[in-house]
Amino acid sequence: MKTEMSKIRFIVIFMAICSSAYSYAAEQKVQTQNNEIISKSRILQKQFIQNDIISLQVDETTANQTELQRIIDEMQKLQMPSLYGTEADDNESDVVDDPAVETQSQLDTAPPANVAVPETQPKNTGNISRRIFDKLLENPEKIVDPLSTAQALFIGDKMADAAKFYKIALQRTDKIDSTDSIDEIEDASDRQWILFQIGNCLRKDDPDEAYKYYQQLIEEYPSSGWNPAALACQQVITWYKQTQPSNILEQYTSDPNSI
Repeated sequence: MKTEMSKIRFIVIFMAICSSAYSYAAEQKVQTQNNEIISKSRILQKQFIQNDIISLQVDETTANQTELQRIIDEMQKLQMPSLYGTEADDNESDVVDDPAVETQSQLDTAPPANVAVPETQPKNTGNISRRIFDKLLENPEKIVDPLSTAQALFIGDKMADAAKFYKIALQRTDKIDSTDSIDEIEDASDRQWILFQIGNCLRKDDPDEAYKYYQQLIEEYPSSGWNPAALACQQVITWYKQTQPSNILEQYTSDPNSI
């Protein structure tokens, strides 16, 4: 009886072990299959994305060649602009393109050997510009922005002309008082600068007049930030008039030992 019970127990345990082993093997097989499916799915997903990207790509070589050819064609169409833009210049350039015509043109236009060829003188644009400038100053009310014009002339070292435009700008400004608005205060700030700049423009050629404008700045605006510089310029003018260093240099230039 005990022997039969032992056999039955052994058979039950054996079947349980076999069942567990089978279940484990089946589970491992399913897991392996799942891993393979997931792996294949990732590969297929990657390939699918790559195919989409490749289908959207443009042939860069062809596109670059087309763009390069277009730029070359546009550059070949470029021409030097004519200085005067007249039809005569265009016709002349067309004729000169033919070497035979160019040679004949040179023969036809060549002066005789015994005739002096006058030199071509450039037009005197300086006098024309001066006449236009003086004409403009005759009607100062037509000048749109005299202050900016004066600044440009001052930077260009045209002190006398700059002073004229600064004076026109000065006439369009007023002194400040306690009831002035913000715009009027800003206008007064420009007035301080204009007075100071007029003095700077006149300091070399007309120091006495420059001194007056510096003094006007100091009296109208005692707390102006330009006053220290204006006072220094006045001191230089006074010292220069009293000392006259140019006369001293002229006196002792020839003989340094005579000092």
